[in-house]
Amino acid sequence: MLARLARFSFRRRRMMVFAIWLPLLLVLNVASRAAGSDYRTEFGEFDSESHSVREVLEQVGSAEDAGFTAQIVFTSEQGNDDPEVVAAMTAFLDKVDEIEGVKVRSPYAPENIQQNSPSESPANVSGADVSFAQLNITMRSQDELQPTADEIRNLGERVVVPGLTIEYGGQVFEEMEFPASEVLGILAAILILLVAFGSVVAMGLPIGTALIGLGIAMSTVTLASRGIDVPEVGPQVAAMIGLGVGIDYALFIVTRFREHLHLGEDPETAVVAAVNSAGRAVMFAGSTVIISLLGLFLMGLSFVRGIAAAGAVGVLVMMLASVTLLPALLGFAARRID
Repeated sequence: MLARLARFSFRRRRMMVFAIWLPLLLVLNVASRAAGSDYRTEFGEFDSESHSVREVLEQVGSAEDAGFTAQIVFTSEQGNDDPEVVAAMTAFLDKVDEIEGVKVRSPYAPENIQQNSPSESPANVSGADVSFAQLNITMRSQDELQPTADEIRNLGERVVVPGLTIEYGGQVFEEMEFPASEVLGILAAILILLVAFGSVVAMGLPIGTALIGLGIAMSTVTLASRGIDVPEVGPQVAAMIGLGVGIDYALFIVTRFREHLHLGEDPETAVVAAVNSAGRAVMFAGSTVIISLLGLFLMGLSFVRGIAAAGAVGVLVMMLASVTLLPALLGFAARRID
């Protein structure tokens, strides 16, 4: 079957590239941009003790205690008991407490005296009073947490007292910015393949195949997020795994294609032989990775299922590209591969 597929892709290479893969890439990208993403991290839990505790807290009206915790830490040169500091921080914390789904435990409440560390305390090495307000926030996705954190920070910026410093702690206030690791990975792969192959064309085919497959996979994951729970890290997981296997699988086939050309075979025979041999390894390896990823569904956590689905989509697209798109590109390169 792989031999017939490779021969078809080679002989109908213009159709395979310009009528199938590139239009598919364009259509999915346009559709994903039009539909938009709906990434969300839903911490759906199986029947664990922590899940039971959370349900009990929600039933008795303490949904905030069942969610996230965060801190507003502050210190002032004139002391945290200074009337101006007390008035400003109390007003600030009262406004935060009014935000829906947020409960504040103020260090100025008599029952929360342990949230204060006076400057003369042996455990305080800062030389100034340090206090913190404990925040409890209802369970929600990372996308929903970010606006809440921004709203709290905006309220804090309005507190202007000379010598007063306010900081924020906890997952709620973490900035979710992902590094451009995909770009760095591609640059590293380009350099390595250039050294290994000694040919720009031979280097470009695995990279090009992987990039087209990556574009399709990322768009598919974006569209899938409208129907299933895909966390915010889903696209990064799909890109990381997809790039790795995509370049790797294409590298297998390109290497075998060059070997058959060096044996004196014509390009079509070399493509068929490469896909019929190395392509089998690609299909077996890709299927193994997909089955392993889908095994994460057994954990029963919704955000893990989303990560597994995103990774599996990336691998599946790269497998298909390696045995259909790549043979077509090899047909264009032919003996210029070296």
